[in-house]
Amino acid sequence: MVGTRGFEPPTPCTPCRCASQAALRPEAFYILHALCSLVKEGLLKAENRELKAENRQLRNRIVELENTLEERIARAVDAAVADAVAPLNARIAELEAIVEAKDKEILRLKSRLEKNSGYSTVGGCRIKYVLIWI
Repeated sequence: MVGTRGFEPPTPCTPCRCASQAALRPEAFYILHALCSLVKEGLLKAENRELKAENRQLRNRIVELENTLEERIARAVDAAVADAVAPLNARIAELEAIVEAKDKEILRLKSRLEKNSGYSTVGGCRIKYVLIWI
């Protein structure tokens, strides 16, 4: 019954030149789809900006934590070195006191030796003598 009069309204020309209204395109759907795409793109851009800002904040926090960690490590190393060096410094001070006392004793003995020594000439030979007190 296709093309029979009375069932379908006649067209002024062939279907290739004048399409029937059966193939309507829903323009509202395309507009809505375009709007949704724009909104989605805008939301993605906003989310991208937020993620970039959050990424910058996290990087700054990492730098702060690294600096804090470096400072803590430096303090711990300084404390460990100070703890290890303190006994050595005390021993060095003890040894310096011993050396100073020995130097004084050497000077005292040299002075005493000079007082108790002398030269004598015997048979044309010069002889050094030292008096030792026991």
